[in-house]
Amino acid sequence: VFLEKSEDKLNLVASDGRRLSFISKTIKADIDDIDGIIIPPKILNIVRKNTPGEGNLSIAVTEKNIYIRVDNRLYSSNLIDGKFPNYKKIIPEQNEHYFLVKKQVLAESLKRVSVLVENKTRSVFFNISENLISVSSEESEIGMAREELECEYSGPEYTLTFNYLYILEPLHVINDEYIRIDFNDPKKAVILRPK
Repeated sequence: VFLEKSEDKLNLVASDGRRLSFISKTIKADIDDIDGIIIPPKILNIVRKNTPGEGNLSIAVTEKNIYIRVDNRLYSSNLIDGKFPNYKKIIPEQNEHYFLVKKQVLAESLKRVSVLVENKTRSVFFNISENLISVSSEESEIGMAREELECEYSGPEYTLTFNYLYILEPLHVINDEYIRIDFNDPKKAVILRPK
């Protein structure tokens, strides 16, 4: 996990090579900038599992280590030595199209439609047209599943293909009633975000 602090923004970026998560928060504390460090995910998972969901934490960073204090617990880890890819080049700066859909409705639809996905690709198809998304999947030996969902969209018809887990998993951590998916072209990266 890449962490950087620049001006009043704290940015966290994680990637598994196929998808990228980015969160940026404004912080009010007067702390030095952090050029960029790579934190092992294991230490963050340990901190998450052993602390309450909310509260304050303190972080100290040295050249090779990170220290995290939550209440009376102190965690430490070596930093990963290396260069994190330039995530700013991966995230599209502008997208021509977007649609809004209710998060819970989409999550429930994906769970039902994903029953008939090919195990290898886990592909689902979003056919997007005027205020409507058709979510579908096909398993060659069994059949297909399709559901239509209302959305807010105005533009040309497109079909986007996703590994359904790449859409479903972020929905678990987005705390908003609606999600927004921004895109340019069916073959390029999309951005999934809270409304």
